[in-house]
Amino acid sequence: MALVSIGDLRRMFGGVGAARADQLTRRPGFPEPVATLPSGRIWDEDQVAEWIKKNRPTQRDADES
Repeated sequence: MALVSIGDLRRMFGGVGAARADQLTRRPGFPEPVATLPSGRIWDEDQVAEWIKKNRPTQRDADES
């Protein structure tokens, strides 16, 4: 299982700011963090990638070009 932090999520979301990335992680249906460390929350990368495919199709299309 690959894990990602909020910084990684910013990149996965197409370079959004920290506040926007945090907003997206708090949306209903976004994968729950697998752990909360002193440095912050971490998520399963595959679960996040699947969420992006379903919920941010324009982002996925941009990543594929």
